[in-house]
Amino acid sequence: MVPPGRDSLSVALEVRKDHWKGPSAAAGPPSANRTGTAVKIIWTEHAEERQREWEKKRSISRAEVETLLAKPEQIVTGDRGVLVAQARRRGGLIRAPFVDVGNDRKVLTVYWTSRVARYWKEERDENQV
Repeated sequence: MVPPGRDSLSVALEVRKDHWKGPSAAAGPPSANRTGTAVKIIWTEHAEERQREWEKKRSISRAEVETLLAKPEQIVTGDRGVLVAQARRRGGLIRAPFVDVGNDRKVLTVYWTSRVARYWKEERDENQV
């Protein structure tokens, strides 16, 4: 829940600044990080709340988000160096900003957007001018 007088972005950024209260009681099952090492998904309270909201709006399940984090179509750098796992779904993108903490992957928030062109990074051919 977002405190009065605060917006969800400022709360998410506060979480990013390592002010989280520790891992959520509901950590996800092990998956694999980018190096193929087994990793545990750790959910912040904010990420859990947002996932539940998006489950009601667009049927985005917790399992779908954990699959996204384990095997994203793409990982891009977001604001302040946070990594964002994303995949094209339902005519848009599901995005899950996260930080790697050791072998664990801490989910900061989850959302769906129709603005694919804004966030999707097409791979460039290095030989093109």
